[in-house]
Amino acid sequence: MPRDEPVLRLSDVHRSLGRGRSRTPVLRGVDLTARAGAVTVLLGPNGAGKSTTLGLCHGMDRPDAGTVRVFGADPWRASADLRARIGVMWQEGGLPPAIPARRFVGHVASLYRDPLPVEPLLERLLIADVAGRPLRRLSGGQRQRVALAAALVGRPDMLFLDEPTAGLDPETRPVVHDVVREQTDRGAAVLLTTHLLDDAERLADDVAILRAGRVVRAGSLADLTRVAEGDVVLLAAGVPCGWEPEGTVTLTTIYLDPDYVTDLVFWQHGSILPDRHCALAAMNVIYPEPVQVIHLGKPHSERLAPLLDELIALGETGYGAERFFRIQALVSLLTDAILPHITRRPPPIPTWNGVHLMPVVPRWRQFRPVRREAIAVEALLRSDVSQRWTLAVLCDRVHLSDKQLVRVFVDAYGKTPNTYLTMLRVEEMARLLRETDIPVTLAVRRVGWNSRGHAADIFRRHIGVTPARYRHYGPPPNAERGGASIYERR
Repeated sequence: MPRDEPVLRLSDVHRSLGRGRSRTPVLRGVDLTARAGAVTVLLGPNGAGKSTTLGLCHGMDRPDAGTVRVFGADPWRASADLRARIGVMWQEGGLPPAIPARRFVGHVASLYRDPLPVEPLLERLLIADVAGRPLRRLSGGQRQRVALAAALVGRPDMLFLDEPTAGLDPETRPVVHDVVREQTDRGAAVLLTTHLLDDAERLADDVAILRAGRVVRAGSLADLTRVAEGDVVLLAAGVPCGWEPEGTVTLTTIYLDPDYVTDLVFWQHGSILPDRHCALAAMNVIYPEPVQVIHLGKPHSERLAPLLDELIALGETGYGAERFFRIQALVSLLTDAILPHITRRPPPIPTWNGVHLMPVVPRWRQFRPVRREAIAVEALLRSDVSQRWTLAVLCDRVHLSDKQLVRVFVDAYGKTPNTYLTMLRVEEMARLLRETDIPVTLAVRRVGWNSRGHAADIFRRHIGVTPARYRHYGPPPNAERGGASIYERR
């Protein structure tokens, strides 16, 4: 097959796991292409759907919707000839533990018409000296290389590699990189999954970034990583990133507090987002990609230069109250200029939980400065939500009576300390369910509740669904029309 000819195509692929109401969407409309003679790196965090995508490409599984084609054929119904052209390596290889490595690779080689010589391949991967041992006696890195040898021995035209360098030491990883590149040199197509940026930098001809079951960015590595004059790099909070500009440029960095951005999203979509908790969750749907490079071009960026210069000058003289509104205006002007170029999705509409999250008429409060006692109590509650805070303990900390403390706190935050603590616990529990795989019972204990049933009732009243359904809830089919769940798992 000619080089650069597409040999793998995924079009609008969807896949969910589980049964009945517990089905969890894993892939949500994946589009992907791999070319002959090129390494396509599927990059994304653990749980993004990389291994599921690889299983569909290999034919181990089939999609719920969409099409998968390898050399123009459906791998789920692959013929023997198509199977002979495909090599696959899984991170958890499922290798037979009692069989020696050399014997295992030799058995795989016997299934092909024109396999590679086994011994030189083992030597190339630095495992010839241990290949006589049973696979269970090999280290994790050695078993990884045995699985890679089994995938390569048949001279495949399409190679699927699932985290091929996971668990390898720094001395061995370059060897695997070289072996992978040798496959594309002979014209094979390689689809490689990894969560390591180093693998992408060393191997990738094309990159597809998978996040929450969707390909959020795709293209050549040069297109995705090029930063030149006139470019804007957007980073989500807490995202480590390193970039090397092309040539010598002047960089201006603006830091926006995440709470400030959450407030902007809330007020921007106030007609459909009932509270800031929803706005925080919605940001992951509206702006799914944690890193974006916007190529504004030099003319457009030059029009922004005076705004940036003034903002820097105001920042150097201190953020006094007399300059607050001008700084706010400058940030708004910059946001207005950049926002149309940011990749984003329609804001979600919370249809299934709106009854529980509709805003209520706030308590009337006088406009006066927040007292330091209220700030201190709020900081105590936020510092450790699992603590059994009682009103007596809080009053003792700030030297107020219980009635005084409640009045002062409600004036400042619109809620009693106990209600505010419940809100913090719900938010923390929601975060644990989204970002970790710990059991629900453990999440309940970590936020300070003892009873799972009691916690589930409170969680459902605040969020609208049970904790288990919150963890597994996916967007409905009309997500692109604004009906996606705001509680999409990251």
